[in-house]
Amino acid sequence: MAFKVNGKTGIKWNGEKVNRNIKLGMEQRVKLAAQLLRDRVVRNISRPVTKMGTQRNKAGQATGNPKVDPASRSKPGEYPKAETTRLMKDIFWQMDSGLLSFSGKHSAIVGTTLDYGAILELSKRLDRSYLRRTFNEQLGMIRKILLTGPPLPGQK
Repeated sequence: MAFKVNGKTGIKWNGEKVNRNIKLGMEQRVKLAAQLLRDRVVRNISRPVTKMGTQRNKAGQATGNPKVDPASRSKPGEYPKAETTRLMKDIFWQMDSGLLSFSGKHSAIVGTTLDYGAILELSKRLDRSYLRRTFNEQLGMIRKILLTGPPLPGQK
């Protein structure tokens, strides 16, 4: 709550303005937390696989895609490794305009539109979760951003 004392008219209520600023501040914090999570997910899945030599024809032109060294692929429990960078380029975040927005609460979505990304994330057999795992690793920083704002340069 905020009141402004004015010598001529007494006390002026500024509650709506303060509430609007608080809501705007929280929206910015949610955006910052979503961007942080998206960036960390991309970084975690950016390790490339090792590619072996490409087959070439007599003219020296590449014929087909280079082969991937099977030993360089991600193992269960690791982040998926990048072979085509398609998944990395498809990770997005957006403010959620669903039910929470109507209640005055802010939320954001971080994800991918690729079926392959959903399979990696949800398959127990593959065990290559990258969104949930990154979220859990960054949970402390996300809470800090949402509760107190972004850390100042040099702070953790």
